[in-house]
Amino acid sequence: MDRRYFMMSQHFNKSSPDEFGLVPTTNPDIFILPQDNSKWKYRQLYDFGWGNEEGYFRIPLPDFHTLLNIIMFSDIEDNIFGAAAVVLSDYPEELLKECKHILHDENIPLEYLKLFKILNLDKPLNRSPIIGKSLSEISQDYEIWKNIADAVRRKMDG
Repeated sequence: MDRRYFMMSQHFNKSSPDEFGLVPTTNPDIFILPQDNSKWKYRQLYDFGWGNEEGYFRIPLPDFHTLLNIIMFSDIEDNIFGAAAVVLSDYPEELLKECKHILHDENIPLEYLKLFKILNLDKPLNRSPIIGKSLSEISQDYEIWKNIADAVRRKMDG
């Protein structure tokens, strides 16, 4: 899996399209990578702890399961963390279902442990949307994610 799907800064060392090797098009939201004429679009990506890094994704954006595979099997760091950022921000409910499914297996493959680590799923954070939800619903979501984090920590330690 060596196709580049994401390009991102490291410690905010890049921000403009030209710093990523991209050139503008007639559409101000779309950029071209001259090496292969692929189309790219701006997006804030992974937060390593100091804020979301600047970056771009190849259009079209991969679907949820492809993003998970990128995280687990890509050797390109920008792909891994770019895909992780999209999963965390765009697919929290799908991620929750996938975690429940994975954690039912006694012997979790190492690739899933890598996925858990990169997505920081060992930390008890409510990753579910909160807009339009009551405090009770938000608290219930948190408890579900807390249980996921507990299970992930047990798998990572075991």
